[in-house]
Amino acid sequence: MVIKSTELDLNFIEEICNLGSKTVRSCFQCGTCTGTCPSGRLTSLRSRTIIRKAILGMKNEVLTSPAIWECMI
Repeated sequence: MVIKSTELDLNFIEEICNLGSKTVRSCFQCGTCTGTCPSGRLTSLRSRTIIRKAILGMKNEVLTSPAIWECMI
C-alpha cells in the first residue's frame, strides 16, 4: 500500500485524544490490544492495525474500514 501525504489527516490523532483516548498516542505496537480484543476472535478487526493507521493520520482508512464497526464492546 502506498500512503500519500495528501491523504493524511495529521489532526486525526488529536481528535481521537480529545474524545477521551489519551493513551493511543503512546502506542508502541506491542500487540496486547489485538490479543485481548474479544471482537478480534470473531471478526476481522485488528485493533493494532487500526491504532497504527489512526496515529499515522489515515482517517479515511480507519473510518471506512468495515471491521471497526464490528466491535462488540
